[in-house]
Amino acid sequence: VVFEKEKHAFDCVNYSTVMNQLGKQALAGQTQHITQHPQFISFLDSLADIIVERGFGWIGVRQTANVIHAMAKMGVCNGGAKRILDWISNEENAQQFIARAENTQEVANVAWALATLGTPAPLFFAKLDAGSDWFVKNANPQEVAKVAWAFAKLDTPAPVFLAKLDAESD
Repeated sequence: VVFEKEKHAFDCVNYSTVMNQLGKQALAGQTQHITQHPQFISFLDSLADIIVERGFGWIGVRQTANVIHAMAKMGVCNGGAKRILDWISNEENAQQFIARAENTQEVANVAWALATLGTPAPLFFAKLDAGSDWFVKNANPQEVAKVAWAFAKLDTPAPVFLAKLDAESD
């Protein structure tokens, strides 16, 4: 109800915060019916419209990661969520996300979310593989494991990523 009255004032942080909070509730088993609620669907459709229209100039890397990670925690992969996943899977957007990421957790969370939702995103993972040098050198073991799992779960080739892992393990 608040969103319908105030959506004109929502910015990327407001959207990201709502999604993050819903994602936390999903882990506690409290969002089973929310994801099918018409107000949630309207909220997610509105968010998808804005992301697709305005891109990274509006949402940024951190908020993108938070939104996509929350979608995976809630198990949402239809309608607006699908449009957001298609958007991050686009070659240009995937490149921008990987290039602009300052935090390896953001990258790991999106990779995990895509794999969890069964979204192949070959262009996203190709950009991630190409940028593996930075990621492997800066990520903690849990983040590396999330990304390795995502590549494996989606049966996506990761020659650069695996070579960097091998080199770092020596």
